[in-house]
Amino acid sequence: MRTPKLYLVVLLFALPFLAFAQAPIITLAHFDSDQDQLTSEEQTKLEEFTSTLRQELSIYRAYLIGHTDEQGSLAYNEALSLRRAKTVQDLLVGLGIPSEQVEIAYRAFLDPVDEGTDEEALARNRRVDIILEPWYGNISNDFTLIDPQISNTIDYSRSKTKITIPPDAFIDADGNPYRGNALITYREFRDYADFMMTDLPMSFNWEGEEAYFNSTGMFEIRAFDLDGNNLTVAKDNRIEVDFDQAGNLTGTKFWNFNEENNEWQSGDFAIDYQEGEMVKVKVNTRKEHLGVMVLEWPESSYWYGNKDTISRLQEAHGMLRQILASTESYANQYVPELDVNNFRQRGRGKLVRGLYAGINYIGHLSFSEAYDNSDHYNIQFDFSSENEFKIIDLSGKNPELEGLQGIVWKYNPSKFAKKYKDKKQWLNFAIGGEFLKNRFSDIWITRDKRNNYNLKLKYQDLLIDLAAQPLSSVTDKETINTGYQKYRSTLRAREKTFNGILKENLTKTLLVWPCIQMLLPRSVPDNEYLLEGMRIALLQSYIRELGLVSTSRREDYAIDHWSGAGTSISKGHRLESIRGYLFLRDAGRLFKSYLLGNNLSKEDWRERIKAFEPAVEGDIPIYDEVYHLFENPIPSLRLTGLGIFNLDVLKRFEEEKQILAQFKT
Repeated sequence: MRTPKLYLVVLLFALPFLAFAQAPIITLAHFDSDQDQLTSEEQTKLEEFTSTLRQELSIYRAYLIGHTDEQGSLAYNEALSLRRAKTVQDLLVGLGIPSEQVEIAYRAFLDPVDEGTDEEALARNRRVDIILEPWYGNISNDFTLIDPQISNTIDYSRSKTKITIPPDAFIDADGNPYRGNALITYREFRDYADFMMTDLPMSFNWEGEEAYFNSTGMFEIRAFDLDGNNLTVAKDNRIEVDFDQAGNLTGTKFWNFNEENNEWQSGDFAIDYQEGEMVKVKVNTRKEHLGVMVLEWPESSYWYGNKDTISRLQEAHGMLRQILASTESYANQYVPELDVNNFRQRGRGKLVRGLYAGINYIGHLSFSEAYDNSDHYNIQFDFSSENEFKIIDLSGKNPELEGLQGIVWKYNPSKFAKKYKDKKQWLNFAIGGEFLKNRFSDIWITRDKRNNYNLKLKYQDLLIDLAAQPLSSVTDKETINTGYQKYRSTLRAREKTFNGILKENLTKTLLVWPCIQMLLPRSVPDNEYLLEGMRIALLQSYIRELGLVSTSRREDYAIDHWSGAGTSISKGHRLESIRGYLFLRDAGRLFKSYLLGNNLSKEDWRERIKAFEPAVEGDIPIYDEVYHLFENPIPSLRLTGLGIFNLDVLKRFEEEKQILAQFKT
């Protein structure tokens, strides 16, 4: 059989022959001064005592501790106390206790029961303490006689466990402070063999399920007076047990065995936890219905002329790898493939214009990063005087401005200041100085029927109108008119080209979300990130009221109930309102293995549509508060009570078969 590791699972193999909480039987044998043999009177008394025991002597274990009075050297008295213990050992073995069940110790004059110096006190100290307990081959107790009025420290013989008992730690059955000598019994059950020796039930019903323990160690600690009566821990006192665990497990809790009901219960009542020492850990999982994923398609009217939906699904699936790569490339997981804002919305849409410089997305950049990049903030005025300037394209990426090169513009500073009187202070504060000497991320030039020009400038999400006129004294009117017409036609051509590509991609972009819905798992494993990602996906399925219907057939086309409730075409579409955008941005990368599988054939997609299952379930973790110091190999336990305790993690009973298999191999 393979040897188990540091800590072992306790199964239901329990031998019903260890009786816990049986008080030890304590008596004393006294000796004359400097003698190691019992008087006939003491021997008769001991024989009569053993004859009154309820069970055969052969089932008892004896623990003998020899003592002397304080006369003589320590070395002499150690030898004398050992001989006295051996004398009692020989007598008990002769009466029927097997020799292998007798342990002896000697303490010379180090543990007196009477601190007096008269003959009566000395006689009381010349003794052998005899402690008997029924023994069935189980784990033996360590016995320690202490003076409970002083501090005591006990080191357990089988591990590194240390027990610290403060002064005045115990009270008797009447609630009175106990002043006499006390017997402390302590033993541990540290491995599978130890656990097999107990008759304790190691499974019980936990939250409606059969569960079993996965133990890092069990111990029993008791205190008795010298008549074998139980002592209890005094109020406001603590017995500190630095318990040497057999191993470390996540989620370890403290358990107590209720000996009246013969069942385990939480041991928290018997331990003093300090503030901040409790942490939440996962102790189990349960299946839970997470929600329903409604398969959502774009409006049928949008698909007029694009009826091959299956081909579009394949194309959408092909986009997913690049989409997921995009979410990793931008600081805020921007997904350009799902950005449906057209040319005009990116420039002037109230909801989104601050996210763009020209048609370029800059929402992932800080303002200083965007402003310092001449590809983004690329419009600048070259002033030749206080109110005359030329328009400079720093990037050369605005071809519509080429026709206006060389034109000098003039504006009225006082009129500009008056127009923005209420905003000027804010502008100066936000922009830091003379506004028109800054760079801008976009510019639009218009002319009315009276040949009055207006320059609309974009700075962050702010649009500023500047009334300015080209100077005909520098450039003739015909050249100005020709330049303006070229500006308009070039700008319209750019807009048409950009929107055309966007609209063409939209036929597959709008199917990215239903494609994802059919690829996501219907049972989510116990992973907090996957569970949260699935909740985002389900939330998007619940929000059905999102959408808008276009009233225009120009480039400001609709995206058919696929974004922004309450928005209008002129305002633009918030990216998070695009179906599937939030999921892909925040959680898509976590589901790569589900989304980026093999390419699916048309028949595969038809089958997925046919077999689509809306219900989604998940393995939800169950958390509990545990003492975080159990993570230490030797946690310090401040006990307010005595009994049988277990440091253990509950496991579901169906896992027992796996554990059994480990022990059978």
